[in-house]
Amino acid sequence: MSGKPNPTAIGAFVVGAIALLLGATLFFGAKLFSGSSGRFGATAIFTGSVKGLDVGAPVTLRGVKIGEVTDIHVSFDQRTAEFVIPVTMSLSREDLGIAKDLATRANLQVLIDRGLRAQLKTQSLLTGLLYVDLVFKPESPPRYVDFDTEEPQLPTAPTGLEAIMERMSEVDYEHFYAWELKNVRRFERPVAYKHPAGAVIWVTLNDGNVAGGVGAISN
Repeated sequence: MSGKPNPTAIGAFVVGAIALLLGATLFFGAKLFSGSSGRFGATAIFTGSVKGLDVGAPVTLRGVKIGEVTDIHVSFDQRTAEFVIPVTMSLSREDLGIAKDLATRANLQVLIDRGLRAQLKTQSLLTGLLYVDLVFKPESPPRYVDFDTEEPQLPTAPTGLEAIMERMSEVDYEHFYAWELKNVRRFERPVAYKHPAGAVIWVTLNDGNVAGGVGAISN
């Protein structure tokens, strides 16, 4: 027949289990609350391709990592019947100067008004991987996509290539070239002419010198 349970051992076991549970609660709770208060979510919707941008890609500000991409997915906007690709990021409050006790959206809007934009940049030309760089470009109009997101939306700025293409689209092609042909005439037979090596000259063609041949062509 077994003896009676030792009350002291049982009490010690119960106290130890409670202490362990309390310690685990404090440890994981502290990490949870410090993580949620020290970081916040933001979303950027890029109008171009995001090929090469993966979850976990860094988010930088002037070369310093301040966060990472946490989600990329395709959404269908029923209002416009178009697909959009929200890119969700986790950002550091401290690095952006937003205190824990301050409203995120209001203070983020202050930075946006100062020119804060999200821009895609290349991590490596060999791999083609992209990252999100937060830049201050007050001269660049903020580009938003009219799509509801849970997190505050960061406006985007065009990439270098996109900026070049946008400027090219604004060029007046009617006066794009330095020279243009006008009053074009067709000669009935080829004009015999040998251009001097290395020389850049204008050749005047008219009915008189074309009829006279090479010697009559003047520079």
